[in-house]
Amino acid sequence: MAKPDCTTSTSDLVWLGDALARAIEPLGSLAAAVEQLTRWLKDGKLAWTCMSWSGLDAEGLAMEKRKKLEAEDLVQHRSEQGDSTGRIIYSLPTAAYSPGDPGFWGAKLRIDWKGNEASEARRHGSRALGIKVSRAQLTALLPDEPHDGEKVRGAAVWITDEVKRMRAEGKIPPDIRITDLARVLERRMANAAKHDQSLRAIKWKSIRNQLVAWGLWPVALIK
Repeated sequence: MAKPDCTTSTSDLVWLGDALARAIEPLGSLAAAVEQLTRWLKDGKLAWTCMSWSGLDAEGLAMEKRKKLEAEDLVQHRSEQGDSTGRIIYSLPTAAYSPGDPGFWGAKLRIDWKGNEASEARRHGSRALGIKVSRAQLTALLPDEPHDGEKVRGAAVWITDEVKRMRAEGKIPPDIRITDLARVLERRMANAAKHDQSLRAIKWKSIRNQLVAWGLWPVALIK
């Protein structure tokens, strides 16, 4: 049963992919960020919403389970009669979920972090598109993010914002190489750090090595 949209009481939201980019440096690696964000979502510590949702409700799931059982019984009966044709090999969701439900993240999911979507890897599985999470809760959960008005910003956050701003202003040539972009960002970040003592500048090689993980390369894929 499809639902056109879903909302939470959280007004300050950030895309799922942007949340991942912000979490990489504070948590130490892309793998650690993916694992921790998924855990926070599953535990209900990080509220989420989506632009579009589809999935079975409890009644619909019960109906599909009955259909599957009936089909399996029919196959079994035919098998006992010597007819070996037909097999029921698909899996149904183990539970019915709803938009914003933490339990959804405990299911077997295919998560597209850059695409901001997640879907259950089962027949009739739930699917959430345009996923956003609470910026305030993310900030509170990340160890190196700002707390209580502090202005400390990680390199990943600053570079993500800078690249998006440069792209919006047409300051990134379409044929730029990843190394050249990293060098440009190194200079810009070093200059910004002169005026913002809370910003810790990093070298271009470190920037280059993280651009893909931060979802900033290729530039054409930036949202």
